[in-house]
Amino acid sequence: MYVAVVLVVGRFVRVIVRTPLNNAKIENLPNADNLLRLFQDIYVVREKRHFYLESRLYGKLLFIVRSPDTVIRWSRYRVKMKDD
Repeated sequence: MYVAVVLVVGRFVRVIVRTPLNNAKIENLPNADNLLRLFQDIYVVREKRHFYLESRLYGKLLFIVRSPDTVIRWSRYRVKMKDD
């Protein structure tokens, strides 16, 4: 009984203290406009019942979220250059 209580308390403290690494890369994005646009596109396509296109967009979203380099590329700020 004592061991079970210690394990439960230890797990509870670990959950409170530890920052989830999976959420940290999503919560700290500098510019999430492109990802939000992709979410909105998926929502609109689902409402219009274009399920093939929805599956393609969802696959793209999974590819982006699974790759840290791709998430960084999609969320960085774009610098607009002036034409002389």
